[in-house]
Amino acid sequence: MLLFSDEFVAVSVDDASFNQAQAELLRFIRPENLPAAVEPYQLNHVLPKLHISCHMMWEKQYSSDRLWTNNNCESLNNVFKLELDWKPARLIDLVNHLHDLVKL
Repeated sequence: MLLFSDEFVAVSVDDASFNQAQAELLRFIRPENLPAAVEPYQLNHVLPKLHISCHMMWEKQYSSDRLWTNNNCESLNNVFKLELDWKPARLIDLVNHLHDLVKL
């Protein structure tokens, strides 16, 4: 929610608001709140990519009205299907599989 809600990092309107939203996010994800690996991953992977995308948005470099697109959901969908062996599963089994994948 701190990454993609209406007033946070992904929808920042300039560098100052991006930095403020980023600082708020980092205060929330400190190791006492979440696992220690979350903060370095956000700092090294997620936030730099969001910053580049925000700069593109600020400079009007997008050629369409769809600002955020990716195919990561398709890749993850395939992981889910492989995990469940392409068979329907009970809801509790699905939840357990999702939990295991998120922990991974």
